[in-house]
Amino acid sequence: MSEFVKALLECREDSRIPKEYDWFAPLLGDWEFDYYDVKEGKRGRHVEGEWLFRRTLDGTCIEDLFICPSRGTRESDPQPDGEYGAALRMFQPEMKGYDMVYTTRGSMSRLQVQREEGQIICTVLSDARAKWVFDRIAKDTFHWKNITVMEDGHWRTNCEVSAVRKKPADHGKVYEDCPIFDTGRYRLRLVEETDGADLLKVYSDKKAVPLFNSDNCHGDTFYYTTLERMEEAIRYWLWEYERKGFVRWSIFDRAVGEAVGTIELFHRDAEDYFTECGLMRLDLRSDYEKKECIKEILTPMTASAFCMFSCEMLAVKAVPEAKERIEALTELGFEERQEMLAGQNGMKYGFYWVLRKM
Repeated sequence: MSEFVKALLECREDSRIPKEYDWFAPLLGDWEFDYYDVKEGKRGRHVEGEWLFRRTLDGTCIEDLFICPSRGTRESDPQPDGEYGAALRMFQPEMKGYDMVYTTRGSMSRLQVQREEGQIICTVLSDARAKWVFDRIAKDTFHWKNITVMEDGHWRTNCEVSAVRKKPADHGKVYEDCPIFDTGRYRLRLVEETDGADLLKVYSDKKAVPLFNSDNCHGDTFYYTTLERMEEAIRYWLWEYERKGFVRWSIFDRAVGEAVGTIELFHRDAEDYFTECGLMRLDLRSDYEKKECIKEILTPMTASAFCMFSCEMLAVKAVPEAKERIEALTELGFEERQEMLAGQNGMKYGFYWVLRKM
């Protein structure tokens, strides 16, 4: 490490910012994100980027690097207005907030930062109507938007970012640190309550629901028609994750900025054929029930599931009507089994396809 970098990042204390004002602490670390232009409330251009946050200047300051397109995509997806910028945020006790400066090639902006109703709001000093807002901040995700305050007081979103923390996948600890899988187009990450509106489109899709696996689910068909019921299901899935029952990933399509399905996985031990088994449920919106979509979504999961769930086989249900799914499973190396999965109260379930550990 060079002396410059060492001096920049070295902190004698973890932070010199009072804890109650250390608003950016949850953002420290490395993030990858999906950027979208927004016009008339609709998402347009999509660009992949990265955002890196650190404490600097002996713990008195939060500095970040905003890189869009990301270093990994700058050559394959160049953008004429792309940014490779840096921001400094210095806490000022007298204002109980931060002074901020952001610079990238060709521009420099000064802002003041305050917190309002759980949002971190950065106001551009040269135009108080222009604000940069961090919201929906969670352990491994956050949302950011560039907005303009209109004359009637409502906020017009000009562009937005959905960020996910970069982290190595430690598959041996799936219930402690849920891994994120990225295929390029699709990102698979632990389901969140904020996915409710997107997933309602999946679970209210009458063409999709008959292809879902509801075996052994106490009569739940996974057909949900209200946001309240969808969010109730998501809370249950998260409860099961906390008690190490199963993991439910949301399938996020980066091209459209929506969750378009889920994958559930858990380790199953039983007295039937499907023991020492990773049992997988794949629920997709009907317009994604296509062979190539399914293959792209399942490929990273099948490569890692044996380790994550300490299993000798993976099992996925595919009813005869799910022709695209069956083609995808066949090309991924799954084989149809005639054995029945034993459920509760003596129920037997069929149409399972199996991939064995190599």
